[in-house]
Amino acid sequence: MSEQGLFEREKNLIASARSLLSTPGENENWIGHYTKLLNEFERLIIQSDRLLRIGDIMQIRLNNLREELRDEIENHKKTQAQKEEYQAQLFQAQKNEALVTLVGGIAHDINNMLQTILGFCELLISVKTQDNPDYKRLETIIQAGKNGAELVRKLMAFSQQSVISPVNLDIHDQITGIASLLSRSAPSNILMEITLCKESAIIYADPVQIDDIIMNVSMNAVEAMPDGGTLRIATRIVSIDSECCKNGAVIKPGRYVMLSVTDTGKGIDERTLSRIFEPFFSTKQRGAIKGTGLGLSVVKGSVESQGGYMTCESEIGKGSEFKLYFPVAAGNLASK
Repeated sequence: MSEQGLFEREKNLIASARSLLSTPGENENWIGHYTKLLNEFERLIIQSDRLLRIGDIMQIRLNNLREELRDEIENHKKTQAQKEEYQAQLFQAQKNEALVTLVGGIAHDINNMLQTILGFCELLISVKTQDNPDYKRLETIIQAGKNGAELVRKLMAFSQQSVISPVNLDIHDQITGIASLLSRSAPSNILMEITLCKESAIIYADPVQIDDIIMNVSMNAVEAMPDGGTLRIATRIVSIDSECCKNGAVIKPGRYVMLSVTDTGKGIDERTLSRIFEPFFSTKQRGAIKGTGLGLSVVKGSVESQGGYMTCESEIGKGSEFKLYFPVAAGNLASK
């Protein structure tokens, strides 16, 4: 608060009173008495002025303390929320680890039984003619066995117990091949846009699994647009300087080829998005193969088996974007 204007009226009154008291011919006793009163009044004015200034300073300090306290509370809330998020991720990881171990063991046992069934069925059908009633029955059994074997393959991929053969490969070549296949198999109302970065996109991964990953995520995007839309596949090189948590994935520092697959479908609600990578969670009709709930969890497992990470961002009415991060192969950090 500025000094000018503070108790200005009272100070003017004191000055006027002093002027009157100094008039010649006034009673000295009367003048002395009122001079003391004016002095006391002036002292009170000065003290009040000082107290108000102290009050202003205290108010400023209180406001600053209030802001600091508010910031501390907000920081505490963020820290607590991060702690709870990490704890939830740890709990989910522990659940997944236990489930992976269980699924891997069961898959091996089922696979052994299926191979025995398929082997004997192949032997039986080889001695049957096509007009034999048993021929069709055996064909049905063999097809069911193959469907079961495909499901077991997915289970083993989910448990990351399948054999992988990584090599240095250009992910752009894999994308081009899959895009050619997609252009022939996707509905005519789906527009495809491919945007590949000019930098080197060499990764160390299994070509078969990379093809499966790209195909699965792309087909998932196509299925999200039953009324038509645009499927965008793009790549770019990204550098992550410090370990960060993004959509539930803890991404380590390094250079990555980021493959993004985007659709213009209806999008995914927040509740479903939080469970989208959970094993056996599915919004599709359940069946022998389609709708098992292994799709995205298997894809995520495959990406992680290549040393990568997978995230999903979506909003109702704005489509979805899957981002897959693959480490740039050692010795291939330079641009083309």
